Amino acid sequence: MPFEENYQRTCPVEPIKPDEKARQTAYGEDWASDGKLKSTLIFISLPAIFIAVNMMVGGLPKWFFYSFFVGYALTLVVVSLDDVEKLLAVFILYVPLSLMFPLLFVPKLNGTNLMLLALLFMWFYHNRKAQATGFVRLLNVNLVSLWLLASFVSLLTNIVIEGGTGYFMEILLEFKEWLDQFIIFFAFINLIRDGPMARRVIVYLMVGTMGVAFFGMEEAIDRDGRSSMDDSRVSGPQGQPNDFGAFIVYNAALFIGVLSVYLPHVYVWPLLPYVFIWVKLLLVSYSRGAYLGFAAMLSIAGYARGKLFVTVVGVVGLGFLLIFPQFIPGSITSRLNDTQKHSAGTTETKVDASSQTRLILWKAASQIILEHPVFGVGFKRFQRVKAEYTEADVHESDTHNMYFWIATQLGLPALGVFALIFIQTYFVGVRLARRHPEPFARAMGVAAAGMMAGIAVVNIFGSRMTSVAVYCYVWIFLAAFAHLHAELLRIEADKDG
Repeated sequence: MPFEENYQRTCPVEPIKPDEKARQTAYGEDWASDGKLKSTLIFISLPAIFIAVNMMVGGLPKWFFYSFFVGYALTLVVVSLDDVEKLLAVFILYVPLSLMFPLLFVPKLNGTNLMLLALLFMWFYHNRKAQATGFVRLLNVNLVSLWLLASFVSLLTNIVIEGGTGYFMEILLEFKEWLDQFIIFFAFINLIRDGPMARRVIVYLMVGTMGVAFFGMEEAIDRDGRSSMDDSRVSGPQGQPNDFGAFIVYNAALFIGVLSVYLPHVYVWPLLPYVFIWVKLLLVSYSRGAYLGFAAMLSIAGYARGKLFVTVVGVVGLGFLLIFPQFIPGSITSRLNDTQKHSAGTTETKVDASSQTRLILWKAASQIILEHPVFGVGFKRFQRVKAEYTEADVHESDTHNMYFWIATQLGLPALGVFALIFIQTYFVGVRLARRHPEPFARAMGVAAAGMMAGIAVVNIFGSRMTSVAVYCYVWIFLAAFAHLHAELLRIEADKDG
């Protein structure tokens, strides 16, 4: 496999040391036994408890609320100078909830920006402390570096076509938000020290998804029974139903991966209710793209787990629905049927307004790509030029398709790099799922393959990799997953040596 050969050339591996402790660490067998997981979970539970109390009493005094978080933040900084893991866990817990709790201290300096600055500081601080230079050379680092380069090239394209920096200054904040994905990926991949720590980071991701599920269910209960579908749609902490649906698809893969490997063990059964909660929240998001993405995620995760596994589950599930079609949720069939509607009193079929808008924008995007295939029209310029290409006036300024979003504004080469990141992760995920000797790493191989499939499908129907509250866990997972892959390479080097 060319991806693997290239990785082994760029990331030299060392055989595992013969002593038992080193062997267990390299194989990831003691990742939860040294007390770090427990102490970190206790630490990150403190703000969750504080927020819960705040909600129960109807809102604590503002000065008291901010005093708590300032004190907590200062404690976090001091602790992170020695061990950065708690900072990573707090970042994971907070960012998907950042739109609900912006923590605005001063204009433009919200909680997310402060957390990103803390990540950057700790990355450079711990690199200097360890006398390390440069980036770690792990899975996807080269491709994400190219992806970052393509982003800056699109900025230059913007300035050249506009004939100056006037428009760029208008979208400067949006470009900074676009760069957040790179800060997250590179900071996490460099701050995570090894496979055991990578596993704990993934556990924190799962805990964070539970927090998102809590707020999603709270909103779902509040909206239950409303008269129209639009009023019933749950936006979640992401603030938009389709974004919330995308977040569900991306991160439910972690639970599916764990359950697919550990299901025979009773101690993982408490995770099953969370899967059902995610399915319920997916249904009330009424996101057609998320429905299809979830189906793709499940199918590919099953394939990565094993052909026999996916065949048995697929046959049983399909047979059940064929025999008992009444168990197909009405929300799915009604939402999918909304794509095509019959005109009153006629047999003529019309595409619904949302789909019609997408088709108009996709045609316009196709024309832009034909005229500007290499560099696109520049970062955030689709909204400025779309009127020249659309066949009818549309208010939407987004392409409603991540691939068109990238190709129109960054160019086709950039789209190729973006796609390769997820294609490579998929193949490595399948390999990890079938070859790693440790079960949690195999589970994450299943999760990686499923997550990449979900991302691929969801982003056909929307630009769901542009908001940090939606994509944050994807880039964190890719960083942690790279360390599990490096661990597998060390294991294989040990066996060969």
